[in-house]
Amino acid sequence: MPYQSGSRLPGERASRIGHLEVVKSDLVKSIIQSFDSPEPPLVESKTEWKVQSFSGNSLPIIFGIDGSMQVNQYEKPPQKAIAFVKTALLRLDQYSISQIDREYPNPFALRDMLSDSALYHATVFPLRHTPIPGMNTYDAIRQIIFESIKEKGGSLDTEVMETLKWLAYEKWAENDKSLQPFECPHCEEVVASLNYNEEKGTCSGCGGSLFLTDMLGFHQEMAPDSAPDTVATAYMNIHETLLLFTAVRYYWETNKKILSNCLFVKDGPLMLRAQYSKLVDPIRRFLFFCTEE
Repeated sequence: MPYQSGSRLPGERASRIGHLEVVKSDLVKSIIQSFDSPEPPLVESKTEWKVQSFSGNSLPIIFGIDGSMQVNQYEKPPQKAIAFVKTALLRLDQYSISQIDREYPNPFALRDMLSDSALYHATVFPLRHTPIPGMNTYDAIRQIIFESIKEKGGSLDTEVMETLKWLAYEKWAENDKSLQPFECPHCEEVVASLNYNEEKGTCSGCGGSLFLTDMLGFHQEMAPDSAPDTVATAYMNIHETLLLFTAVRYYWETNKKILSNCLFVKDGPLMLRAQYSKLVDPIRRFLFFCTEE
């Protein structure tokens, strides 16, 4: 073994033949042989695997939806905090996957496949002590949520907003219905609503400006100058759900038959809790409507 020089003793180089005695061991020889072998190791398991037979055809088109949220906060006063949220929708088909080597996938082939199959979204929320000129945190987050859902340009280009309207106004049923009344972010009375297919409006009670995204209820857990981390978490969950139904809406409007060949996978909880559950009933009515079609 080599030794570095110290304050009392000089350094010593490693012996070039000192290992020869070690490799005479049969155990060491087998270890070296296993290390040099290109074959993957055989893992013995006592788990009893049973082959399951499934009827029906495989689903060739797969949609995966995932998101992440990170809060950055200064530890020193005034402890400013902002939250970054990112979501993505990934579409894969069995044919494209079958063209890639499972053992040694070509990274360029993966890059080309994903470049045509992934849609990304990102936004940021000023949670605490991060002032925006001309508005408080409460109104700033309301506007950021609206503009982020609408997101003009980019890979999504207002598609998520169209999906929100498709669900909120139940456009799949072809009924020109207004929104159910929700709590106004200004007067806090349950009198706010919007006419069919509108994205903005005013409260009939106080005249305050309304966004379609206000019906989701983010403002109900915010204070004028601060917002909890759960606002960003709730936004991520809702945006993931809207991304999922963006794919559903696309095929519903273009070719409904393709939906029977799709598998939708969302990483994370499917539950929309408390005030955010306003999307649950329209989704349930849509699923019931699909069974009747």
